Amino acid sequence: SYFLSDDTILVFEPPQRNSGILGGKFLERGRIKKPDGVNYFVAPDLYIGANVEFHRYKFVLIDADEYAVMYMEKHSSEFPQANIQFILPKLKQILESKYEEVKSEFQRFDQGNSGKIPASRFREILQHYGEGLLTIHEQLTVSRHFGDSMEEEDDLQML
Repeated sequence: SYFLSDDTILVFEPPQRNSGILGGKFLERGRIKKPDGVNYFVAPDLYIGANVEFHRYKFVLIDADEYAVMYMEKHSSEFPQANIQFILPKLKQILESKYEEVKSEFQRFDQGNSGKIPASRFREILQHYGEGLLTIHEQLTVSRHFGDSMEEEDDLQML
């Protein structure tokens, strides 16, 4: 858990059944220095897919709750991973180098030529072609930006 009010972090480990790991509090709430030993972790350092190291323990942040994601989107000038204007040039780079392959993928999943594909397929395409260029959080941002939250399909006309 990250606390915006004072830039502190608290880490709980979930119990894992039949593993011998009891779970519980892993790291007390406090400010945590980055591995450089000088700077502290701040909110923009913590995004989905980030690799972080707290006191020599390495973690990959795999999820965030809806409130956190919405907060980052609302304050996208502070969170580049949630800033569609920051991500669009990366998408352009992907499309410039792999346009035909990406187009073929969209056509494969939009056989009815409706201009829409299932959101899960859209995310798969982003993950496949954006690997190395887009972080997991950026993929989520693109999907949320171009997708319809009420539908399980993303509108291709928006792209």
